[in-house]
Amino acid sequence: MSSPDELLRTFKEGWDEELWQQKFRGKAGYMRADDDRGWQLRMLTLQRLVKHGQEAVPVLLKSLKSDSTPERILAAQALGYLGPQVALEPLIVAAKSDADPLVRLYAIDSLGML
Repeated sequence: MSSPDELLRTFKEGWDEELWQQKFRGKAGYMRADDDRGWQLRMLTLQRLVKHGQEAVPVLLKSLKSDSTPERILAAQALGYLGPQVALEPLIVAAKSDADPLVRLYAIDSLGML
């Protein structure tokens, strides 16, 4: 199985943020059709990161501060599935101060899950 770092690298290489901004953002939320390759990549990456459990937490906390908005969104979401291994403070900071409202939304959702 790929490491959490490798999974995030593959996600960043395969995710087309410009396409998503043009076609999806503001129109249908952060969801895409189930046959969309970018969305499939995102969901598989999320699933695989969560399977890594504790090993993924430091990588995701680092990604929560990434310059890449899609990476921060994915990290915020994935952290919610990793339960008690996750410190709340980084998610609280993201929920209060991230520049992107979707990062804030996923951070709040993850806080609720934790």
